[in-house]
Amino acid sequence: MSTRREPTARQLRLAVELRRLRDAAGLSARESAALLGVSSVQISQIEAGLTGVSEKRLRRLTSNYACTDPGLIDALVTMATDRTRGWWEEYRGLLPTPFLDLAELEHHATFLREVQFLFIPGPLQTEDYARAVFAHRVPELPCEELALRVRHRMQRKVILETPTPYEAVVHEAALRIMVGDRASSRTQLAALLELSEADHVTVRVIPFALEGFAGAASTMTYAGGPVPKLDTVVRDAPQARPSSTPKPNSAPFERSSVKWRLIPSTPSGRATSSTDWRRSCEAPMDTPGNWRKSSYSGPGDGDSCVEIANSPTHVAIRDSKTPAQATLTFPTEAFVTFVAALKPAHSTVTDFARFRG
Repeated sequence: MSTRREPTARQLRLAVELRRLRDAAGLSARESAALLGVSSVQISQIEAGLTGVSEKRLRRLTSNYACTDPGLIDALVTMATDRTRGWWEEYRGLLPTPFLDLAELEHHATFLREVQFLFIPGPLQTEDYARAVFAHRVPELPCEELALRVRHRMQRKVILETPTPYEAVVHEAALRIMVGDRASSRTQLAALLELSEADHVTVRVIPFALEGFAGAASTMTYAGGPVPKLDTVVRDAPQARPSSTPKPNSAPFERSSVKWRLIPSTPSGRATSSTDWRRSCEAPMDTPGNWRKSSYSGPGDGDSCVEIANSPTHVAIRDSKTPAQATLTFPTEAFVTFVAALKPAHSTVTDFARFRG
């Protein structure tokens, strides 16, 4: 087989696994080469991902390495013989290789778990949102490369059109930070809600109220392999190149993934599902009898009147003269803090406890 100039992450993963199996068997590269009747240089090239390996030779190697996991062996054979040229290949030579590797990893994943704290996860982003993310990269990207990166990110959304289970854990901060302008942020949130309605897509929201939140920087994508030993973690920075970590090095990330994944998604719990979060925001607006005149409104019946409504977690505000138009919704804690800042110094916020439901 010819020598590869730049192996893909999938090819390198196969090479790493073969090296691990050989090391576990206590064999040197020279001894492994003798078992196949090849040179040690060829074994080194195989274990560097620079040369492919046939199914026959791979099965002989795993047999000599005393590998007794048929699922792992079959998965390695599939990786060695797969000749798929996915949509990402059109970007080879145009974008950094890790972008292509991430798309390939998502294509072959049996499930995907993503944890993001300040940004919407890549496959869930709208075009305008993605463009705003890449536009703030330092140093600034040339217009051509920015357009390529946005197009590549939009094509990654194809994974959501497959039955592959996709689970995203997103901090409330990511939902409230306006990466672009107000209109694009509104469109992004609407798209996120729509995508989360799919049966195979789950979006969980970590609220600001979550305590003991020391792992805020551990953003990642956890991609399930055909067998657990081939699971992979990708550190996918919003504007930068993603980097992958195979097992067993991914163990700390796996524990973090499971930790956030196991946060209960109950309205009164530590995190909420996207549907529960949306309903808690919409509850004040959906109950006509829940609206009442604010004590801060002006005199008269309807003149300069601000109406408010409350749910257990949010407070909504609207203009009584145009109730069908825009409504502002705030978390209760944020609203209480805001009103407290407007009141005279001698006042307290205790009289706003009723907004907590």
